[in-house]
Amino acid sequence: MNPIPRSEYPRPQLRRAEWRCLNGLWSVRGDDRRVGLLKGWHRAGLGPEALSIIVPFTPEAPASQAEALRGLPCLWYEREFDAPPWGGPIMLHLGAADHWTRVFLNGEEVWQHRGGYAPFSFEISHALRPGRNRLSVTLLHNEVVVADQTVGVDQRAEARLSFAIPDPQLWAPEHPTLYDVWVVLEDELDGQVDRVEGYIGLRELSWDRDGLHLNGEALFLRGVLDQGYFPEGWYTARPAMRRCGGM
Repeated sequence: MNPIPRSEYPRPQLRRAEWRCLNGLWSVRGDDRRVGLLKGWHRAGLGPEALSIIVPFTPEAPASQAEALRGLPCLWYEREFDAPPWGGPIMLHLGAADHWTRVFLNGEEVWQHRGGYAPFSFEISHALRPGRNRLSVTLLHNEVVVADQTVGVDQRAEARLSFAIPDPQLWAPEHPTLYDVWVVLEDELDGQVDRVEGYIGLRELSWDRDGLHLNGEALFLRGVLDQGYFPEGWYTARPAMRRCGGM
């Protein structure tokens, strides 16, 4: 059995060969008095009082093995990792964190985020050190603190591009045509420096007083709510739960 839960690549439409999943065993410490920042936990570490938690499961879920921390308004997460061996910008991705998230790398604050269910990412190259690095994440919420999505690092550069497809086949429920896509970044001296793989579907959605249109044709929607709550993982399914649930 894979000891790292939910270790599959989290973004199938933007896959990179060079990436690392940071799910698994983290240290965690409750901070109900909100003194961790003043005491420098992000620099000195969480200390012997820290417990263990299995990321990406929320503390309220049995799969996290940290139910003793459920309901605390503030939690600190911590783990160490080796600097990635690949070059270029290094991005840290968090699949979701609720609600006010502050991220520290080797004692330096590298990002803040406010939100609940949306993923976010940011560059951490400037704070990385050769060898071991300490990542600290503090989550503050008035009622419940959760961290229920994949955490990982990879290399990313941003750009916009356009291209033409001869005789394009549009996506529709009756014929869901998808195109495989490879994007390669090359340097005149070093050759290929980055590559991502994914897939796209071509379609046009529009709306007027007569309703929704897909590719210029009227489309009637009858929506069904497909939302999973899992006894052990809450919002996050374990692989066995996902197979049984048909996700």
